[in-house]
Amino acid sequence: MAKDIYRELQQRLDLYSVGFPATDSGVEIEILKFLFSDEDARVFLKLTHLLEPPEAVHGQLGLSVEAAREKLADMASRGLLFSREQGDRTLYGTTSFVHGIYEYQTKRMSREF
Repeated sequence: MAKDIYRELQQRLDLYSVGFPATDSGVEIEILKFLFSDEDARVFLKLTHLLEPPEAVHGQLGLSVEAAREKLADMASRGLLFSREQGDRTLYGTTSFVHGIYEYQTKRMSREF
């Protein structure tokens, strides 16, 4: 049986600084489903915390350089990845849930979230 992509994402996030533990209620999975599409989760899981340009990671993402650039920029704009400008290029990497993804959502908070 294939592993649930959101459980895998939760387990990855749980390895980072503050963690993102599993709960009996499964609310952590609902939070991840609210923020990440299946495709977003797959992309996140193929990246590391090391900041890299789209040109360096497009192959492992299974995307062209341009498609990787667009996908990573989109995810960063929604607060799902960390990004940093370096000269004329943008670097991307994963980030923890707390002190990262959660804080990036402050401008997008909704009653539902």
